[in-house]
Amino acid sequence: MKRLLFLSLLVGLCLPFAASATGLLVPTDNSMGPLAIKYHRAEVKITDRAAVTHVDQVFINNTDRDLEATYIFPLPRGATVSDFYLYMNGKKMKGEILEKDRARNIYEGIVRRMQDPGLLEYLGNDLFQARVYPVPRRGEQRVEIEFTQLLPFEGGVLKYVYPMRTDRTSARTLQDFTVAVKIHSQVPIKTIYSPSHQIYQRKTDDRNAVAGFETMAALLDRDFELFYTVSEKDIGLNLLAFREPGEDGFFMVMASPKSEFTDKEIMGKRITFVVDTSGSMSGDKMRFAKEALKYCLNRLNGDDIFNVVRFSTDVESFEKAPVAASRDNVQRALTFVDRMEAAGGTAIDEALMAALAGHTKKDEPNLVVFITDGHPTVGETNPKEILAHIKAKNAAAARVFAFGVGDDINTLLLDQIGQENFADATYLKANQEIEQRLSAFYDKISHPVLADLRIDFGSLREFDVFPRRLPDLFKGSQLIILGRYRNEGHTAITLVGKVGGKDKSFTYEGAFPKEARDNAFIPRLWATRKIGYLLDNIRQGGERKELVDEVIALSKRYGIVTPYTSYLVTEDTPQMVAAEPRPRPVPPPPRRPLVFEERMQVPGKGDGAVRGGAAPVTAAPPMSAPAMDYERRAERAKVMAKSSATVRAESGAEAVQMADAVKDLKEAEAPRDEADDAAGIRYVEGRTFRFQGGGWVDAGFSSSMKTLHVKYMGAAYFALVQRSAKLKRILALGERVTVVVGNNLALIVSPDGRDQVPEAELNPFVMR
Repeated sequence: MKRLLFLSLLVGLCLPFAASATGLLVPTDNSMGPLAIKYHRAEVKITDRAAVTHVDQVFINNTDRDLEATYIFPLPRGATVSDFYLYMNGKKMKGEILEKDRARNIYEGIVRRMQDPGLLEYLGNDLFQARVYPVPRRGEQRVEIEFTQLLPFEGGVLKYVYPMRTDRTSARTLQDFTVAVKIHSQVPIKTIYSPSHQIYQRKTDDRNAVAGFETMAALLDRDFELFYTVSEKDIGLNLLAFREPGEDGFFMVMASPKSEFTDKEIMGKRITFVVDTSGSMSGDKMRFAKEALKYCLNRLNGDDIFNVVRFSTDVESFEKAPVAASRDNVQRALTFVDRMEAAGGTAIDEALMAALAGHTKKDEPNLVVFITDGHPTVGETNPKEILAHIKAKNAAAARVFAFGVGDDINTLLLDQIGQENFADATYLKANQEIEQRLSAFYDKISHPVLADLRIDFGSLREFDVFPRRLPDLFKGSQLIILGRYRNEGHTAITLVGKVGGKDKSFTYEGAFPKEARDNAFIPRLWATRKIGYLLDNIRQGGERKELVDEVIALSKRYGIVTPYTSYLVTEDTPQMVAAEPRPRPVPPPPRRPLVFEERMQVPGKGDGAVRGGAAPVTAAPPMSAPAMDYERRAERAKVMAKSSATVRAESGAEAVQMADAVKDLKEAEAPRDEADDAAGIRYVEGRTFRFQGGGWVDAGFSSSMKTLHVKYMGAAYFALVQRSAKLKRILALGERVTVVVGNNLALIVSPDGRDQVPEAELNPFVMR
C-alpha cells in the first residue's frame, strides 16, 4: 500500500513560553485520542552552549484498521529541526513553514479536540507537524526527530530544558521514558543539578559529564530541567535567585570542587570503623556489614590512617592506635573483619570512647563510621551521659557518621550523635542495603578536599540559611545552600575551608536581584528544608507551639506534607464533582539508573539499525539503588502523613521512617514526587493546589471571594490563557481548576462554566 507523508513546521504561535516536547501521533478520526506511546527516549549532547537533542519515539496502533494520523512535536523556543527520521518508501520528506494565523488555528483545534489542558503548554512555540498514512493496524510507527538550540548562560550557569509536560492523566509510556545527557565544556564543569527530577550524574573528568534518568510506564507530566555550572576555580560556586516584587528573596548557592586532583591536593584522612557485633547482628546483618567493611578497607588511600573497632559486651580494636593504610595493614584488617562473630550485648559508650581516642589532631580530616543495630545495654546506657562523654572526648572535632540497622534502635540517640559531631545519622534495612549504602557512602567521603566550611555573603542581609552547618567537601560531591535575603545588589561571596589544618578561601561575585521569577522552584525547596529543621527540633526537644505553628504555616503555603497538616475538604472548597471525575494522580514508578555509555549510542547512526517501522525490543535494566531509593522515600512520605504522635517516636519502624523522612526534608535538593503524589498536591507558579471535589483548588481560595466561572475549553477559557502565561501553566493542571487571580478574586474552570464572557467582565480575572 502506498504511504503518504505531509510535513509542516508551524511557527509563531501567539504566547511566549516554553511548549511541551512530548511528540504525539493523533489519528485524523475525531473519535480517537492520540496513539499509545511505547517508549520515549531523548539523547542530548551539549558542547559548550550548543545542545543537540535526538528524540526517539514508538507509537502503537491497537486498532484493526490502518490509520491516518498527524505527528505533532512542539519545539523549545529558539530550537530548529536539524533532522526528521520517518522513512516512507525509503524517502525522507522535507517540511514547509505555515503562516502564524494558520499555525495558531491548527494548534487550538488540536487542543480543543483532545480536551487535554496540559497541551496548553504547547502554545507559544514552533510546532513541527507530519501527517502519516497509513499507520499499520496492530502495528507500530517509529519516529525520530533531532533539534538544536543555544543554551542560555548567565553567571557561570547553563540551563537545559526538555519541555514535555502534558495532562497528568493522559500521556504515559508503556515502556520507558529516558533522558540521557552528555556534556562537554571547554570551561571545567562543577555542579550538575536538576530541580525537576531525581537524576544520576557523574563527571568523568573536569570537562565531560553525563546525567539523566529512566522511568518505566512514565507519566509525562513535567518539564525536565538541568542546570550545570562551569568555573576555572578549584571550587566552583554559582548562584540562582527568585524574588517576587516587594517581597524578601530566595537564593540557592551551588558549590562543587573540580574533578581532577593531584595526589598532593587530596588530603589523607584518619578514619575509624566502629562495628556492632552483638548477638542481634547475627545472620544477614553481620554478613552484609562485613562485606561493606571489606569494601571500604580495600579502597583506603595510601596516605590514610585507619583503625577498626568491634564491640558487643566487650570492645576490641584492630590496633591500639590507628595505623597507615599499607597493603600489609589492610590485609591484616581484612582478616580481623573475617573473624568477627555476632554475640553478646551492646557497649556503645565504651566503643565510641575507644574510637575517639585515636583522633586527637585537628589538622587532618577525622572520620568515624559507627554501625549499630540496637540500644546501649552494657556499661553506660543513659543517652544523655553517652552524648556528654562523646562531646568531652571529641577534641579533634571528628565527624561521627552513625548508621542504624533495622528498627530496634534508639533513633533520637543516633540522630544526636551524628548532629552534635558534625555529621548525621542514616538508617538501613537489615538486608543487602547495608552493604550497598555503606559502600556508596564510603565512595562519597573517600577523598576529602575542604573541611570546616564557612560562607560569608558580604553586604547581603541573608537569613534562614540551610544547612545551618555546612558539610565538608569531598571529591565528586556537591553542596546546595538555600536561604533568603532582604536587600539586593552585587556582593562578594567568600567560601572558607581548611586544607591540612590551614584556612583556604575562595571569593566570588554574587548578584542578588530586586526581582527574579525564572527559578520558581527555589521557594518550595527552601521551605522543605526549613520544615525539616523545625521537625528535627521538635523530635529532639519536644513540641513547642511556635515551632508547630511555623511548620503548619509553611506546609499550607508551599504544599508540603507534614504530620501536623492534612489536606481535607473545607466549607471553602467549591464543589465541582462530575459524574465521572478525573482520577487522582498516581505516583510514578521508580526511576532507575542508566548505562549511559550504551544509551548514548544513537540508533541508526553507524549501528546498522533501520529507521522507521517496528522498533527494536530492548531488555530493561534491572532495578537498582535509585529504584529502591524511590520506594524508601515513598515509605517516608506515608509516615509524614500520619499522626503528629509519630514525630517524637524513639524506636520501632515508624521512628526509623520518621527519622529518615526528617533527614530527607533537611537535605532536599529536588521535588518530593512521592509525597506530592500521596497527598494529591501540586505546586505551580508559587501556588499550592489540592485535589478536592474532583478538581484542583488553590490553597488560598475562600468562598467569600468574588468568582468567575468559565467553561473548560470554551471561548473565555482560551481568551484568558492567551493573555496570561502564568494562568496558562496553572490551568494545565486539568479540566477543573480553582485559582486565586487577584485581590479577593478567583477563577473557577469546569465543563459547566460560561463559554462566552464580555471583555469588561473578563479583564479583572486575567492573572498578571
